[in-house]
Amino acid sequence: MFSTLRKLSFADTFTLANLFFGFFAIFTGSVNYLFISAIMDGADGMVARSTGSGEFGKELDSLADLLSFGFLPSFFLLKSFGFRFLVFVVSFAYVACAAIRLARFNVTESRNFVGLPVTASALLLAALLSSGERLAALYLTPFLSLFMVCDVVYPKIRDGRILFPASIVVFLAFFGITAPLIVLCVIYIVSPLLRGVPGVYRLWG
Repeated sequence: MFSTLRKLSFADTFTLANLFFGFFAIFTGSVNYLFISAIMDGADGMVARSTGSGEFGKELDSLADLLSFGFLPSFFLLKSFGFRFLVFVVSFAYVACAAIRLARFNVTESRNFVGLPVTASALLLAALLSSGERLAALYLTPFLSLFMVCDVVYPKIRDGRILFPASIVVFLAFFGITAPLIVLCVIYIVSPLLRGVPGVYRLWG
C-alpha cells in the first residue's frame, strides 16, 4: 500500500530534514534556517556517497533543494523590499534559473558541477540578507542566476578537510556570524578563475 516509502534510504532522511527546515524558514519568517537546510543537504550528499541513494533519492533531493535554495532566497529577497515589480522579476528569474540548474543536474553525468550549485548561490544570498545587506543581495541575484545556468565547471568538494570547516562556517551563520560565509561563497564563485593555481586544480578531481 505504501510501496513508495520503501524507496526511501537513510540518506533521504537528511533530504527531508533539508525540506523541513526550508519549510520552517517560511513558517518562522527567518532566512537563517536556510543555513540548517544547507547543512542537512551536505549531510545527505555524504551519506548518499557512502551508503547509496539511487535515482529516487536524487529526484527527491532536487525537489527539496528547489524549495530551500531556489524559492527561499527569492521569497526573503522579495519580502525585504515589499512587492516591487523589478524585485519580483529578479526574484522569479532566480527561482526559474535554480529550477533549470537542478533539472540539468539530474540529467547530466559529470564528476563536477556544470554551473554554480544552487546551494552556494543561496548561501551567499541568505548570508547577505541575514546581515542586512539587502541591496547587495538584490544586485548580485541576476549574476548568480546566470552563473547557475552557465557552462562553467565548478568543483564538487569531496575532501572532508574542507567540508568540515565549511560546515562550521555555515552553522555559525545561523547565529548571525555571516562574514566568514560570505567570504567563503565568494571564493567558491570565483574558483574557476583559480583553477590554474598549483594545488587548487586538484579540487576538480
